[in-house]
Amino acid sequence: MPLKKIAISSWIIDVMSNVYGDGDVKLVPNAVDHNLFFASKRRKNYQPTIGLMYSLKEFKGVDVALEAIDLVRQSQPFLRLVAFGAERPSKGLPLPAQTQFFFDPPQHELRNIYAACDVFLVASRSEGFGLPILEAMACRTPVVATRTGCAADVIEEAHSGYVVDPEDPNALADRLTKVLTLDASSWQRMSEAAHKRSLEFTWEQSAKLFERALLDGVRKA
Repeated sequence: MPLKKIAISSWIIDVMSNVYGDGDVKLVPNAVDHNLFFASKRRKNYQPTIGLMYSLKEFKGVDVALEAIDLVRQSQPFLRLVAFGAERPSKGLPLPAQTQFFFDPPQHELRNIYAACDVFLVASRSEGFGLPILEAMACRTPVVATRTGCAADVIEEAHSGYVVDPEDPNALADRLTKVLTLDASSWQRMSEAAHKRSLEFTWEQSAKLFERALLDGVRKA
């Protein structure tokens, strides 16, 4: 319809332009509640640890994520996986043995899950935004994610994490390994960079952008 569009990620803006031919879409990103998602400065784990949000929905790409984790484990045999989700793992999409899985954890416990990880993995095939990326970063956890939703907007390449194309478990495994094999001081710098970047995404800032987009739409009406 001929209405003014507002999108929460550059990825959606690209879809609006390339698929629907609408090149006039304003970006108003989601934010993270920094009173709920936070973590103290910490050191890299002695046992390399990857975090993952588990879902049976195909677009979440958990099958690709698990394939990437298997590849990482070839060089990191003592790799640990911490996962959470609103669905229990199924026989059709099983988690590796000895995965620490949290079923439907309350919001206030998620920060401890994010903060237990050296890197958080998001392998989605499609996303509107992908809030766990920002939540993990707010908890000082670098993120490796596919180029959907907010990933390219939020993650600073090789600084606070990495972004790769969807459906590429080899690229995901490579970037995960890069983060997991950083020395302690380099990992802490990436952890702090992730946290600092997350602080730029607040609901106050998003509200200002939303108001600006509405006023711009009214002026053009």
